[in-house]
Amino acid sequence: MENSHMYDDLKKSIKLHFSFLKEFGFPDFEEHQLAHEYHFESGNESVRIYISFEAIFSTPIWAKINGYDIDELEPQNAIVKQYNHRIIKTHDELLGLFLKTGKDGYQQKSTEYPINDQEVNNSYLFELSEIIKRHPSVLYGDMELIKSNIEIRKKEQEQRAAAIRIEKQIYTLEYCFHCDGLDGKYDSDEEFATLHELKQYLAQRDHIKVYRILDWNMNLVS
Repeated sequence: MENSHMYDDLKKSIKLHFSFLKEFGFPDFEEHQLAHEYHFESGNESVRIYISFEAIFSTPIWAKINGYDIDELEPQNAIVKQYNHRIIKTHDELLGLFLKTGKDGYQQKSTEYPINDQEVNNSYLFELSEIIKRHPSVLYGDMELIKSNIEIRKKEQEQRAAAIRIEKQIYTLEYCFHCDGLDGKYDSDEEFATLHELKQYLAQRDHIKVYRILDWNMNLVS
């Protein structure tokens, strides 16, 4: 269910908190609506800033600069983490209510918005603007910090996944779905608790011709 109060509030917050961008050659945000989504976009000669949202609950505000999430500038930012946690919590609560009772909780959330969520959204947008102010080089096209943070996060995720894979002794099937494998690369993969399950999976899929099987240490299984 769309919430007009939420839309008006977010539009006002974007205009207020990102007004400083004019000092860096940004014009007023252009607004576009696509289905239930509202998009606000502005840019200078070096970068484009893009903020969008759906005026419904449990969906986040998306804010990007040159295609990268603005909050990637400060991955450990407490306000950003709090916001993301609240979005997930709200989504889970509404979904849980619907699955348990069949009731739509969005109407109640709509009534409660000025009490519970307005300040959360406003604080989040304010913090995103402050993040940019603390890293003004991005407004001149310097995305190196964002790229570095993304790479660090990617490696951390890979390390966590590897630790789980080793602990649970999980097998990995890498195979070609849209490739021929001639370059030694695979474009798809699946994980299995046992080698027997993996081989059953292969036996049911004749279209998988090029593949390799790896153990939990990523060693080739003959």
